[in-house]
Amino acid sequence: MLLEEEQKFRHPLFWILLLAGPFFAVIAFSNLFTNNFQFSSSWIIGFAAFSLTAIGVIWLFYSITLKTMVYDNRIEITFAPLIKKPKVYPKSYMSEIYIREFKPILEFGGWGIRYSIFGKGLCYNVTGTKKGIQIVFQDGQKLLISTRKAEEIEAILQQHYKVG
Repeated sequence: MLLEEEQKFRHPLFWILLLAGPFFAVIAFSNLFTNNFQFSSSWIIGFAAFSLTAIGVIWLFYSITLKTMVYDNRIEITFAPLIKKPKVYPKSYMSEIYIREFKPILEFGGWGIRYSIFGKGLCYNVTGTKKGIQIVFQDGQKLLISTRKAEEIEAILQQHYKVG
C-alpha cells in the first residue's frame, strides 16, 4: 500500500447545523415542563421517536468514515458503515486519473455518496474537502474521491499511474 487516508465528518459548521434541531427541541420540551403542560401518550411517543431518530442520525454521521487506499495497481475505498467491503478500482480500467478541485454543493449537491446529474459521475466526499482524485474509466464513467492529502496522492499518481 502506497497511501492510506481516513476522512470523517468533523467540520464544525456541519455539526452546529446537525445539532441545532435536537438542541432547540430539548429547549422547547423543557419549556413545556416548566409551564405544566399536560402530556398525552401520543405526544410522548412522538417525542421519543424524534429523539431516537436524532440520536441515530447523529451516530451515523459521527461514525461515517471515508477510507481511501492507494496501491500501485488499484485504488480501494470504503465508506463505513454504509460500504464496509472495499470497492476496488483497478488501474487497468482507468483511462485518466488526476487531482482536481471541486465544489461539493454545486457539482454534486452536497456531501456523502453523491451522483451528479450534470455528467460529473459518482462522488464520495466528506465535509471540509475541496480536492479530489478524479478517475475517468475506459467506458467513460467518472468517479471523484475527496482527499485531504492531494499533494501526496499527486506525487504517487505521477510515479505509479498514467496521469491525465
